[in-house]
Amino acid sequence: MNKKLITYDTGNCDPSRVGDELGISREEIDGYSEHFQNALTQIKKWDADGTYGFLSLPEDNPAAREAVEIIGSAPEDLDTFLHLGIGGSSLGPIAIQKALDNSLTQKKSTPFKRVIIHENVDPEGFSLHADSIDFSRTLVNVVSKSGGTIETLALLTATFARMKKTLSPDKLAEQLIISTENPDGVLRKLADEYGARVVHLPGNVGGRFSILTAVGLLPAAAMGLDPSTLLAGAAAMRKACYAADSHHDPCFLSALIPYLLAQRGVNIHVLFPYSDLLGGFALWCRQLLAESLGKKVNRKGEVVHVGQTPMASIGTVDQHSLLQLYMEGSDDKFFTFFEIENFRSDEPLDDLPHPKLEPQHKRGLTLGKLLNAELRGTAEALASEGRPSTTFRIPRLDAHVLGQLFYFFELSTAYAAELYDIDAFDQPGVEASKKLTMRYLRGEA
Repeated sequence: MNKKLITYDTGNCDPSRVGDELGISREEIDGYSEHFQNALTQIKKWDADGTYGFLSLPEDNPAAREAVEIIGSAPEDLDTFLHLGIGGSSLGPIAIQKALDNSLTQKKSTPFKRVIIHENVDPEGFSLHADSIDFSRTLVNVVSKSGGTIETLALLTATFARMKKTLSPDKLAEQLIISTENPDGVLRKLADEYGARVVHLPGNVGGRFSILTAVGLLPAAAMGLDPSTLLAGAAAMRKACYAADSHHDPCFLSALIPYLLAQRGVNIHVLFPYSDLLGGFALWCRQLLAESLGKKVNRKGEVVHVGQTPMASIGTVDQHSLLQLYMEGSDDKFFTFFEIENFRSDEPLDDLPHPKLEPQHKRGLTLGKLLNAELRGTAEALASEGRPSTTFRIPRLDAHVLGQLFYFFELSTAYAAELYDIDAFDQPGVEASKKLTMRYLRGEA
């Protein structure tokens, strides 16, 4: 059965709706036709030669089969899957869990009743999770591409101490998975020492682009999802984007519009899903955009200090906390809304006791219709104040659509980097913090 693709509405960026100051005209977009062709050519080259492996993951990816095999062969007496990782090793799995895991009523393809994703080294947060876990019935998956992420090693050390108290060496090896890329990293050496299973992460896929590797697919399988459906959605989006022959391609537009607004001082990009289930996805996007596009120098070595600050809001909740600022505060924000057109479940509100709704207007009213009416009202209100926005329309939130969204934003980020002429795939600004952390731990600072 053919699945519908997400759509991208840019109407609330048109000057007729938001004015000339921050409106993006068709003529302005048309001026970037050559930029689009150059960027697409470069991206296809990276895809073909394997420079950046995330581009081709939807096409031939053994990680999905491996994930299903690992979960299917897990000991029958296990009921908890504990995923340890941070940043690119945690935000994608959390996005999948928030969007899809809570919709499952029968998990016939997985023995795991609970999937716990732990990412921070806050000691009390760790204890709350760890104290609730029976480690004799838990499969632990430790994820670090480098094999040396200090937070992940710390979480593993604390977890390992608890595992050793309840498990024999054979059971410990059976219930520990190490997901890493570095054959010389600390994690790989530990796996070899204890005989734990190693899941290989591809070296040409950066952490924040790794959601369609075992980083995301293994916990997805543990949740009872079919990892191949996520890949199928990404493959459908890849095909649609690569077939584009115009700079009006939605994926390129989603990079171009924020780029053009940034040139006018719009330095904040608000990701605004009207769905609790997409809150994790907004946080995944936040990392992807911040680390990829927040750069001090361009490819020529010139100091440029680019990159909008991504924020995550949730509708309608943040209409009651942030909308006043968005409407009347500094006009330095651009908004990306996410609207789900068909909900997996909905609740009727025909008897809603509201004085401004006549009985005839309540007919057929549901929670979902109220949610989407508020989204459209908010976008229109912002436009009336000259604040531009775009909207992703999602036919129905499922694994196929989530795969589309993951791939769309990864490709859009690559387009944006070409517009800025920066490297989207490094993060030099993070390294200074890591080095100073180690100095403090060694007592040198």
